[in-house]
Amino acid sequence: MAYDENQGAFTLDDLDTLRQVANQLFQIQFGMGIDLDDAQTPGMLAAILASIMQRFEQELQATVNNFFVLLSNGQAVDDHGVDEDIYRKVAQYSYVNLQIDCYVDSPTIIPDESEFSTNDGHIFKIIDGDVTVSTPAFIDDGKGNVTALTDEDGQPLGRVSVQAQSLETGYSENVLPNTITNAEQSIDGVVSVTNPEGSIGGTDAESDDLLKKRIIDTRVETPAYSPNGVVAALKNLPDVTDVKLVNNRKHDTDKYGNPGKSVHVYVVGGDHQEIAQALCDHLYPTTQTMGNISVPVSRSDGISENMQFDTANAVPIYVTVDLNVDENMFDFDNGINAIKQNITNYFDTIRMGDNVVYSKLFAPIYQQSGVEYANIKISKDNSVFVTTDLSFNDFDLPIVNDKNIIVNLNKVGD
Repeated sequence: MAYDENQGAFTLDDLDTLRQVANQLFQIQFGMGIDLDDAQTPGMLAAILASIMQRFEQELQATVNNFFVLLSNGQAVDDHGVDEDIYRKVAQYSYVNLQIDCYVDSPTIIPDESEFSTNDGHIFKIIDGDVTVSTPAFIDDGKGNVTALTDEDGQPLGRVSVQAQSLETGYSENVLPNTITNAEQSIDGVVSVTNPEGSIGGTDAESDDLLKKRIIDTRVETPAYSPNGVVAALKNLPDVTDVKLVNNRKHDTDKYGNPGKSVHVYVVGGDHQEIAQALCDHLYPTTQTMGNISVPVSRSDGISENMQFDTANAVPIYVTVDLNVDENMFDFDNGINAIKQNITNYFDTIRMGDNVVYSKLFAPIYQQSGVEYANIKISKDNSVFVTTDLSFNDFDLPIVNDKNIIVNLNKVGD
């Protein structure tokens, strides 16, 4: 075992080197004539000793590495975070506003925790309490024309918007618009349900690598009265997964349309009130914030003001995969779902403005045993599919859903 000054850590000896060390110890103790062949008892004991030495070195390396943020793993990373008052983010639920149309000839009551689902099994429950619908709804088409909402037979309908939460945690629970269309239980009076916007907020438990990055970022840019400080503060919020900040220091309007001397923040995930409070706490009081979301907050001196920001523009991506698979090796029960999950895991690493790198889609597919050949195509609109990288605007966030990944199999025999 040796200490590498360039990497600041111990490097392991291979087993052959350790066996040579063990042989030398036996020769020192029992003489150069000792038979250390693997078939002889002394040779067997030397081999066992080398294995013990290797295990000891591995444990020692892990112990030493845990002193360094970037080399540590598991609980040791959490321990480094505690020193910076940073804690691993746990998996989060996804949230969405459901639009529910109901009959109103007698009031329709939608019980609290009623469940609604997508076609592929993502279930959301209402968290707004019992909802009573008794008033007819009227729809404005945006051109000044207002019409009553009715069913196919002309019966009046009411419409409510209620908040719902996914039953499971995780990034995969963030579903696309207009996909939550099924009632899990029969509710008298309910005609239809949908989600006009995609659900947000679902995240997986924070990985070691992401937690390490937050720890290092916080050490480099301690949250304070500065644009970089507010980015560090926002990234430390429980369910914020990405932040971009445009700091227009000039007096002129910038290329994004932000006025001079302003700050425009874009976030992925997070509670709007917590985001606004972080902006308030970590930007100078005179800073002008920009964005379509405006949330009132109170400063430490009691003065109230609105903080503005935006969320990333979610762009659904569609993936088709044509596979040749070995029918003797491919897992036909679970293989397709495993491939979809691997592709979803890749998209989970993409941040605002990143390209979808076409070549990186092959590794998640070939991880599945039995895949012999893969032909992949990707699209932004489910119409024009390409075999090249997809590029995006600075504040776009490419997302994918199981429903948007189509896997076609062609069995190949012996």
